[in-house]
Amino acid sequence: MEKIKHLFNEDQLSMFKEIGKSIEDREYSDDEIIELEDLIADRLMYSGFDDDYNSNEEGKICESILDIFGDM
Repeated sequence: MEKIKHLFNEDQLSMFKEIGKSIEDREYSDDEIIELEDLIADRLMYSGFDDDYNSNEEGKICESILDIFGDM
C-alpha cells in the first residue's frame, strides 16, 4: 500500500479525472496502481498521438504518468 497523489502534478491529476479515476490522498494497493497504469496506457494508445503518430499534449501527459509508474 502506498500513497501516490504527491507524485503527480496538476495536469497529471486532471488526466486521472478525465478517465474517471480521480487520485485521492489515500493508500493504493498494488492492484489499484496496476489498474491506473493500464487505464493511462489505454488512453495514450487511443488518443495520445496525432495523425503522424507524434505524441500530442494528452499523450505527453500520459507518458509522464507512465514514467512515474515505471519508477515505482
